Amino acid sequence: MDYPPEYLRMLEDSTALLTENRCVFHAAALLWHGRALLFTAPSGMGKTTQYVLWKLTYPEVKLLNIDKPYIYIPEEGEIMIEPSPWTGKETWLKSAVDYPVPLGGVVFLVKAEENSVRPRTPEECAADLFRAFLIDRSNPGAVEKVCRMAERLLDRTPIWLFANRGDYASPVVLHDALEATFAAYERYEGGDVKGGGSDSDESHRPYAGIKP
Repeated sequence: MDYPPEYLRMLEDSTALLTENRCVFHAAALLWHGRALLFTAPSGMGKTTQYVLWKLTYPEVKLLNIDKPYIYIPEEGEIMIEPSPWTGKETWLKSAVDYPVPLGGVVFLVKAEENSVRPRTPEECAADLFRAFLIDRSNPGAVEKVCRMAERLLDRTPIWLFANRGDYASPVVLHDALEATFAAYERYEGGDVKGGGSDSDESHRPYAGIKP
């Protein structure tokens, strides 16, 4: 398949950034409750539609990137989402945020006749998650690096499957399903979520008891 020169430049840029534990991630990224929520899916599955519906329903939501944000996955610590110059075909949707934001969760989108949300286990979504990292897959070193980054993401991040109709009710269904998770993040950052033990203790994680 022949790819446009701009897409090939993006892949080259993304692959080079792997040395910094960063790369481009195929998702619409929005800022909600102080954290990034990623809508990911193959092209044409409704990422832009969901962002627009969320913005209409919840005006406080801000856009980080409509199609290709940077994701930073360090060895330790929080995963961060950053704006990038790569926007995809929706060039009319510009980022309203110009700074890194901690990742709150990943939502896989599929089209369906009814709206429903459920958690996805790491085993279930590992392959789909890997495909969302935009790199040169002919580079074995890059593939190995992304596999390690994806493992860290799966270990630290709540992930959901959102089957949706793309209607005005769909953002409400997803919003209500995710509210508890993001409320837990807010309590954690505000000091209301207590925990003892080592840093690896599950009680230290903002999504303890919520992540599948």
